[in-house]
Amino acid sequence: MLGGWNTFSANGGRQVFLSNYYQSSELRNDPAGRDAKLDLNRRVLTGALSPDELTLSRPYSAYFAVTANAAPAPAQFRLIVRNAAWSLYEIRTGRNP
Repeated sequence: MLGGWNTFSANGGRQVFLSNYYQSSELRNDPAGRDAKLDLNRRVLTGALSPDELTLSRPYSAYFAVTANAAPAPAQFRLIVRNAAWSLYEIRTGRNP
């Protein structure tokens, strides 16, 4: 599910950086563009890049991530809830200290 094939955003009705590239004809037909978006996701999820450093369609006051429990969370991620397989984090940025 971390490779762009999940339905969390559709089920939760939330904006995500990239949840399901197959539903985007632009990304489905542009492997280089898709890989660039997945790289941005990876950089945010590993803490190498803050989401408020990205150029987005509009500003957001908070950012969240759902990750597999096996994936280590960066220090700027604040755990909200965890089940047996997944964790929901708030990604702390300069906008939501």
